[in-house]
Amino acid sequence: MNKQEIAALYDSAERQWQSRKFLNQDIGMIDKTFQGYIAAFAGNVAAGGLLMAAAVFHSQKEAVKDRRLLADAINEMLKENQLLGEKQNRYGKSLLDTVRLTGPNWRHQAALKEKVLGCALALKHTLREFEVGQISKQKEGNE
Repeated sequence: MNKQEIAALYDSAERQWQSRKFLNQDIGMIDKTFQGYIAAFAGNVAAGGLLMAAAVFHSQKEAVKDRRLLADAINEMLKENQLLGEKQNRYGKSLLDTVRLTGPNWRHQAALKEKVLGCALALKHTLREFEVGQISKQKEGNE
């Protein structure tokens, strides 16, 4: 990825975090559970592969918060930045569908895995910045 693609990913990640779906309404901040989910997602991709990680995060068994939100955010980032090309038939409704649409070609799977990990990394980095920004905004409001 070049610098422009990376910058676009970070902008896209910020938009995903700012969406209401990640916000804990009680405290007005992103729920800490998603920090663990984003770290676990990259580990799942590395250890078990992209299809397994997408399947785990598509499933809702025993999850504290809806893990699908994170997988959907990554899928939206792929679409928004056209990381798989301009053809809309390459993108599914969920990350799991997008992985399935990629097919068994290992080169396409490897390329998708790289793009998905790039999205996950952008989400992880912008989450930290977003939380710092939220905390500083709260402090300014209290003063």
